[in-house]
Amino acid sequence: MGILTLLITIVILLLAFRYYAAGKITQVVNPNMSRSTPARRNMDGVEFIPTPKSILAGYQFKSISLDLIIGPVIAVQFGWLPAVLWVLFGALFFGWAQDFLSTIISMREAGRNLSDLVGSYFNPGARTALLIFIFLYLLIIIGQFGLLIATLMARENVPINILLLGITAFLAGQMIYRWRIHPVWVVSISLTLVFIGFRISLIPSVDQLIAALNQELLGLGSLSHQVAGISSGHTWLSFFWIVIILLICALGAVLPIWRFSVPFNALSSWIILSIISLSIIGLIVGTMNGSISKNFEIPAITSSLPPHLGPIWPMLFVTISSGAVSGWHSLVTTFSSSHQVEKEPDAFPVVAGGLFLETIMVVFVIILAASFGITAGTFDPGQDYALIAGPASVFAAGLAETLNVLGFKESFVDSLGTILFAIMGITVLQLAFRYARIVTAALLGKKIQSLKKVKISTLFILVVATLIIFSSFTQQLWILFASANQLLAAITLLLASNWLATNGKSHLWTLLPAGFLFCTGLAALFYSVIYQSLFQQLFFTPEIKFLQILEKLVSGSSGILLGITACYLFFQGTRVLSKLSKERKLKS
Repeated sequence: MGILTLLITIVILLLAFRYYAAGKITQVVNPNMSRSTPARRNMDGVEFIPTPKSILAGYQFKSISLDLIIGPVIAVQFGWLPAVLWVLFGALFFGWAQDFLSTIISMREAGRNLSDLVGSYFNPGARTALLIFIFLYLLIIIGQFGLLIATLMARENVPINILLLGITAFLAGQMIYRWRIHPVWVVSISLTLVFIGFRISLIPSVDQLIAALNQELLGLGSLSHQVAGISSGHTWLSFFWIVIILLICALGAVLPIWRFSVPFNALSSWIILSIISLSIIGLIVGTMNGSISKNFEIPAITSSLPPHLGPIWPMLFVTISSGAVSGWHSLVTTFSSSHQVEKEPDAFPVVAGGLFLETIMVVFVIILAASFGITAGTFDPGQDYALIAGPASVFAAGLAETLNVLGFKESFVDSLGTILFAIMGITVLQLAFRYARIVTAALLGKKIQSLKKVKISTLFILVVATLIIFSSFTQQLWILFASANQLLAAITLLLASNWLATNGKSHLWTLLPAGFLFCTGLAALFYSVIYQSLFQQLFFTPEIKFLQILEKLVSGSSGILLGITACYLFFQGTRVLSKLSKERKLKS
């Protein structure tokens, strides 16, 4: 069943790419080979620089992959079929349109980012509103991913691999942009160095070195503070690795994008695709020789209203974002990818291709969860197939089952799963840092001139990120992310509708998805924040403590702010679009 599902997914995506998306682009946008791109016109060697298509494709795939594991695994609790259907439907009719149009609009508007474009096509006030929305959105990502990756960095074999990956990325950037070595050679050399580094990290003496460091840090005691009986739970060990992670991200935010961010994420994509390809081969071989069951362990549909998740609408549609449609993609496309596309026709295969690769990987993660979730003890059939272990454990179990078929040792696979999870997180985290630095300068730079300086704005984000991660509010703010993500996608698709209408093109195919995502994101925000977090927990939780109440109020007020901002932006966008439609009717 897993092989058939994966095969159907690939065939549908290939047909859609060739006959629907490509045709739509030719009809509506008509990319022009002779039109100058911002990468060449504004080339500054910092943010704007022409990048080979093969390198940019890898960067795009890994940069947009915000949540390839956690969301899909959680969504399987509704059943594997609704999860797969939404991923395919979202990618075909929502995701690729958002990703490509945001890229091409930015390219034709001198490489302006999403907030500047909204300010131009909606009104100047909308720009400020969106900057506030994006700033809060990025802080949520930084807070949660920073804590997650710091936890993974405390494991023996992860730090060495991340360090060697960073060094190799610097070398890859030099090979690509300075020495002009062919991308095939860059990929071959870089992957060889990375896998040599991985082998080094498995040497017992290297593991013991990191273990000894961790033990010394644990011996320093706890940083936990007690307020109203609640402990933050941080130790000197977590503090050390959080600081290391944030410094790596700050380095990525300060350096020119070609020096670290692009090669680091491109290299990470080659690693991930290599391992996932091996895992897919293992699934095929195991299914054919009978060592892996042909049937899924989790039913196609479990329940439309799992008590631990909520109703299938809107919660499924915000739980899975990567691979379907995600507002994060519009930040990647307008803040960086549109600054690197060398020729306008390259935008479609790079951007749409990146999304479709992401879609295939998300479907594969769903297949792993549905195939091995119960055997691995991560889903409980007695509780409506509730997830009783972390999503990373589900992914690691599936990876182990498929790679073991190919003869890989269990210890190797366990280490590999942890490292892959860390790589997936840090590639997103370092970009979130970079974008937060740019947004800070745009939002506060007029009043505080020093924040326009790259190093000062990066230091500001470093301090704010540290405070957020070490506060006890990180988990509460994370429930806002899924809703905010789809609201950002809705605003981007509304921007695309306005751009199409301004150029006299049909826009219903982007406006309807924008409306659906806006209603979905708003409903999910209301359900998760107003109903679950505030109403149910504040009024029906016995003996709730002061700090817990404060946490709920912080998340609730943040959610309300996000909702009001999104409503304002959507109102302004639809108002301008309505005016454009009336003017078009009068002319005709």
